[in-house]
Amino acid sequence: MKIAVAGIVKNEIDILLEWIAYHRVVGISHFYIADNESNDGTRELLSALSRAGLVTTFDFPSHGEQKPQLPAYSRILRSCSPDIDVLAFIDADEFLLPTQEEASIVPLINRLFADESVSAVALNWAIFGSAGYLFAEDGLVIERFTKRARQDFPVNNHYKSIVRPGRVKSFVNPHHVRLNSGRYTDVQGNDLVQHSRHPLGGLSAGVIWENARINHYAVRSLEEFVVGKSQKGSACTNGRIKHKAYFLSHDKNDEVCLLASALAPKVHEELKRLEALVRRELPDVPADASASAPIGRWFRSRIQSVCYTPPRFVVRRVPSARIKSKIYNWHVDYPADRQLFEDDSQFRLSGWMLPIAAGGGIYRIYVRSARAVEYFEFNRQRDDVARKFHEQATVFPGPDGLHGFTHALPRSLAIAGFEMGFEAKGEQIPVIRVNVRTIFSREMMITRIKEGLRARLARFTG
Repeated sequence: MKIAVAGIVKNEIDILLEWIAYHRVVGISHFYIADNESNDGTRELLSALSRAGLVTTFDFPSHGEQKPQLPAYSRILRSCSPDIDVLAFIDADEFLLPTQEEASIVPLINRLFADESVSAVALNWAIFGSAGYLFAEDGLVIERFTKRARQDFPVNNHYKSIVRPGRVKSFVNPHHVRLNSGRYTDVQGNDLVQHSRHPLGGLSAGVIWENARINHYAVRSLEEFVVGKSQKGSACTNGRIKHKAYFLSHDKNDEVCLLASALAPKVHEELKRLEALVRRELPDVPADASASAPIGRWFRSRIQSVCYTPPRFVVRRVPSARIKSKIYNWHVDYPADRQLFEDDSQFRLSGWMLPIAAGGGIYRIYVRSARAVEYFEFNRQRDDVARKFHEQATVFPGPDGLHGFTHALPRSLAIAGFEMGFEAKGEQIPVIRVNVRTIFSREMMITRIKEGLRARLARFTG
């Protein structure tokens, strides 16, 4: 029996290739994936896998207030190849798991759907928590997150469906379908019993993990949740924001479970094979790209180098009459237009300034971003400036006639753009504004989140 997986994704580059590799290991033959306006490399990865024949992919943008998930599912049903016997509709953070001795889900599916009256099978969730991880770490999802909720945790009553495509009339919700004919069963082959509070479908009366279930890595680490799921919202429900309350209610780590992690060696081997396919389909990706790097980070860095321009900055002078009344001359050597970040952590700020003698004395530099304001002292001799303007009546700011500056700005202060200027006696005089020219980098966002989390931890631990 040929089994395919169907889903809709948005910005899932960190997990998508592992998700595909894992499901190939447990017996999935093909993937139907709708992409909902991804801009992190997910679309390019799907295109490469599509050219390799592993994935059928669709561009599926959002339209107005209509949520894309159920329309995307309907499109996949219409496009499903006749040789696909059954189709599992799951999300990219959900992993089909055989819970018996077989490492493949195929024997169970063959057994359940051997009964021609069976049209759909419901697999319950097993909610996995963060396992105490605050930040994204190396390793597979199935290796890092091995703690889950107890079986009787109410959220586990949710199920996802594996269906015969030709017998689906429509979707009630992402969990449950209306059938043209046939039976809806659980993983033991018994008729599915709906939860009394949800008679329309989506939650079962009991939670059954025998034979198979769906491991739902609903939150992963706090960092991955904040920059991932929390940013995307819901693909099915208008107005639903998955933030603090969602994380706290789904971060369940009551019991250790190693069933999925036992498949990690096979998943790593499949990942290597998929990486090789991706390299062949994307010839601009360097042939010597490290296969030992974490797969999401490895592919994202390569796909961005191929498909996206690096972050650049636009530096604009701020016109102000106050500059002429207070400052004789000034210059910012760095940053300048088209210059980049120097490294992964710091942004350099350097230049010089000469005040007008009657300007009241200017003593320090300020940098203002959306997050904070920081102040920096003049800390360099600039003999070249002194020689050039030695005949001009100026008052050098700071002790010993220092009028140059060079400072490393924290990345979190500079990353989204900032205003820089000089301060005299509490009056701030802006001179330049620096704006990010290209798309806001996911790496930059992650850096900001990490810094914020570390600051909170430092306060808690003293």
